[in-house]
Amino acid sequence: MSHLTLSVLGFFLLSACGRSTPLDFNAIYGLPAGSETSASLLVQNRYSLQTGWRSGYVYTPPDAPATAPEAASPDLSLSQPDTDTAAPTNPVTAPGSTPAPVSPSVTAEPAPKPKVSSLKALPTVPPPVYPQAPDFSLETLDGSQQRFAFPSDRPLILAFADQKGAEQMEAWITPLYKRYTEQVAIHGIAELGGVPGFARGMVRGIIAGLVDQPIMLDWNGAVSKKFGVQKNVTNIFVLDASGQILAVQRGPANLDKLKAIVTVLDPLVKAQP
Repeated sequence: MSHLTLSVLGFFLLSACGRSTPLDFNAIYGLPAGSETSASLLVQNRYSLQTGWRSGYVYTPPDAPATAPEAASPDLSLSQPDTDTAAPTNPVTAPGSTPAPVSPSVTAEPAPKPKVSSLKALPTVPPPVYPQAPDFSLETLDGSQQRFAFPSDRPLILAFADQKGAEQMEAWITPLYKRYTEQVAIHGIAELGGVPGFARGMVRGIIAGLVDQPIMLDWNGAVSKKFGVQKNVTNIFVLDASGQILAVQRGPANLDKLKAIVTVLDPLVKAQP
């Protein structure tokens, strides 16, 4: 039984009998006369228990031998280390008995490394081959006919657009004209296949009031069809002097598309006499 239990039992038993005095407790617990009584120590013990102090207060007489602290109990919740259950390689046999055969250890061979095949070079995609441009004639804004026949005296840029695609035309023509001026012939062609005959005069007047450069009019859309023109966008065709189509760009102009055209046209311009 612990010191705490003995102290509490002694305090309540002697108090109940009416025979306990501070001197009695001093004598019981070996305290010198006039020192703090064991009863006051017990009161402290009760207070510590009420306030939740787990260890409480344990009185140790002055002449009590020093005791080593109790060793902490092992934590049984911890898992024990795995024991080696493998059979010994050299088992000990009793005298006169036949040793059990020892199975030879089997060493697993390492898995063969997968063969790394040499990466084959991806085939290069050849540039698209465009057809030869056909000869054709188209009406101009003043009502005359302009004929295109090859070979010509210089490279050409043919810019096709319908009403919707014409919104993208200027962003193409302006930078190309500034770069090449008269070294490359640049022609705009309006795809007007949906315009009825009776409205052509009115449409011609509207176009003339909107553009500063000469525009050719493809009234029935036949020439646009031969070139494979797409609707609602600007279509740019780059031709050499022989009429061979070398590059095609469509849609709104941007720097990459313009660079692609310049890459094709610059060598042609430099090669001109």
